[in-house]
Amino acid sequence: MLILSLVFIFLLACAAVSVEAGRKGWKLSTDDTEITVGVSNNRPVVRSLKNARARHDWADADMTVPLMEKVWVDKNEFKVDWIFQEGIVDKPSGTVRLKFGNENPKLALRSIWRARPGRG
Repeated sequence: MLILSLVFIFLLACAAVSVEAGRKGWKLSTDDTEITVGVSNNRPVVRSLKNARARHDWADADMTVPLMEKVWVDKNEFKVDWIFQEGIVDKPSGTVRLKFGNENPKLALRSIWRARPGRG
């Protein structure tokens, strides 16, 4: 299986990941920034992005994070149909990994969200 990785280094993971949790979202935070990331229509979405102290939300509504629409294997171009498969939380590293799959060609894509202690 070919592995494609899409990495978003952003904020600290703090919740268990499941398909149901993806619909609700996971709240991640640094000392001064808070984000809620979820999955909707098989795409990662930013549900909110806030200043942790002032509570101002820069995201009025879900903001879809685009995934690649086409891939190339050898010299062949394929349209892809990403399906959310799983999410994995690694609390020690503060990372949430969302895995998406495509059937033909058989591919995996990982959207990785991470935060570190301190200012965001």
